[in-house]
Amino acid sequence: MYAASGRGRAVCPERLALALLLQVAFHVADQDVPVLTAVDRRWRMVLDCLDAEVDEAAFSQGTVFHFRERARDHGLMKKLLDRTVQLARETKGFSDKRLRAMIDSSPLTGAGRVEDTFNLIGRAIRKLAETAAREAGREPEELVGELPLSVVSASSGL
Repeated sequence: MYAASGRGRAVCPERLALALLLQVAFHVADQDVPVLTAVDRRWRMVLDCLDAEVDEAAFSQGTVFHFRERARDHGLMKKLLDRTVQLARETKGFSDKRLRAMIDSSPLTGAGRVEDTFNLIGRAIRKLAETAAREAGREPEELVGELPLSVVSASSGL
């Protein structure tokens, strides 16, 4: 997953993996991760960067994003999540089915992100059709029926 490129400053992949877990656990956006690594002592302690200068981020927003994408591309996310579900099943410490449902909608696997994107696009097209119908003095359903806009009336599958 990582190769020496000679570009930029070196960032420890283990530290990025921990930051990714913290990000998901606390529902933190990519842009907030560098801030938290710079100012939040709890994050700095977990990431083993307490000795770094205060207000110095451990890595950039772009690094966080690209690490997650590379981890997903190389199967790290699936492996981590599958092992977590397996552990839940073995220990019966928490529901593996509920955990799997939660994971499937998380930013780690991307399923939730993709579903949200399709829903957003569908709603935007629906709004556009409603506006166009109003401007034309027609009913939105009538306009949608004439155009290939099945995404507007389709279920998201959830």
